[in-house]
Amino acid sequence: MPLLYISLFLSPVLILVIYFGGSLGFEFEEFYSALKFTFQQSLLSASLCLVLGFLGGVGLSAYSHYKHYKWIEIFILIPALVPSLFTVLVYLSWVHDFHLHWSSLTAIVVNHTLMNVGLFSVGMARVFQNRLSNLAEWSYVEGGSRWVFYRFAGWRLLEKDVVNLFYFIFALCFMSFAVPLMVSSLEYKTLETLIYEKVRVVQNIDVAMSYALVQIVILLVLAFLLPKVKLSSFQSGKNGFRFYGFRPFLIIPLLPAMLITFTLVIDVLRFVNRFWMYSEWTMSLGILSFYSILVGVAVALVVFILSLVPVFYSRSKIIRVFLLGYSAPSLVLVGFAFYMLKVSSAWGETVLIALALSLVLYPLVYRFFLDAKILSLKKQVEVAEVLGASRGLILKKILMPQLQSLLFLSMTVAAFWAISDYALTPIVSGQKLTLGHEMLTVLNSYRLELSFNVLLCMVVCVVVVHGVLHAG
Repeated sequence: MPLLYISLFLSPVLILVIYFGGSLGFEFEEFYSALKFTFQQSLLSASLCLVLGFLGGVGLSAYSHYKHYKWIEIFILIPALVPSLFTVLVYLSWVHDFHLHWSSLTAIVVNHTLMNVGLFSVGMARVFQNRLSNLAEWSYVEGGSRWVFYRFAGWRLLEKDVVNLFYFIFALCFMSFAVPLMVSSLEYKTLETLIYEKVRVVQNIDVAMSYALVQIVILLVLAFLLPKVKLSSFQSGKNGFRFYGFRPFLIIPLLPAMLITFTLVIDVLRFVNRFWMYSEWTMSLGILSFYSILVGVAVALVVFILSLVPVFYSRSKIIRVFLLGYSAPSLVLVGFAFYMLKVSSAWGETVLIALALSLVLYPLVYRFFLDAKILSLKKQVEVAEVLGASRGLILKKILMPQLQSLLFLSMTVAAFWAISDYALTPIVSGQKLTLGHEMLTVLNSYRLELSFNVLLCMVVCVVVVHGVLHAG
């Protein structure tokens, strides 16, 4: 079963091999240029997140004993949890209002940093509390200063964790497609945008598959070189590190979330009055909203089904290692693989869109929401198995009751991401079916005022999907 489960995520590659054979091609000069630019933006983005996120983690840790600490975490994670479309729209709004003229590299790095600095900060805060709580309490009692603690204890104990967090952000930026697609010029291409050009414009699938294969190999080699970290679940009761936190640094991860939230609210209020000025367009948005809701519900259901396997096989290391280390071969190639499974009806294309999005989104959903909780329940599962409980009984009586809220949250977030997707959906579908596809059309037409109306429709669709899931 675990191998069959893993093969499901690798199925897009198999589809492309069946349709186009195993032939490969390569154009070294353009590949080297795209690879160089991809490394530049990924390293700069991850480095900025490392510096700002480390300081943000120090600031966040100072509040770890607060009653509403979890709400602070959730607010900081807003840029990472909401679809990248929200950050891109905020950036485009700034460019429009303040007449910014940034280079493609700067634009990509700014967007990636806004999206991920909060995620890095929360990750560092949890590492601080998990690794250094007891030592920090002891050092504080002995009178150790903040500088001495960080210099002689903190970095040496956290080096491996920091490197792994850095790689995680680097890999997200390295595989990013939605951000470079919207904010980068045609002159500067990342590997993902180059693959997109080969698939959709030149229709050179052999070369696109070659580039995607090298992309995967690079990430696998870097992942193999990572220092191994002893995995342990986060102990929320330990907050001794708060003695060495520095409260003013909390503004670092708070600022991106505040800027994005404030800009979105202001722009929606500014442009929403134009919603009814385009009656025909408004009617078409109603149809697109209907199909977007269908995609959102379908993705949520697929995510639930995909979650049952790692939950049922909670002691299987193969599934966990795969989901933590897996990156989709290429967002473009995944979309094109499902596009090759051509269907004639809108309903069929809706199903294909939902399947493609689910395979891409689920590993991220698993890492964000499910992995730590499933790992923390491992001992309960072991005790139940020793007492003779079957896997089905363990799933029903132990795992599902404790994972129910997280599963619901992960399904809702996955539906949110799916409804707002404007990168994968247009590749899979030959016709405009979703609000994400309409958003791409509007942005390509430089109609920023209309984009916020589409965004508002997306939020309404997410609320509807949340209601449907809750009722179910």
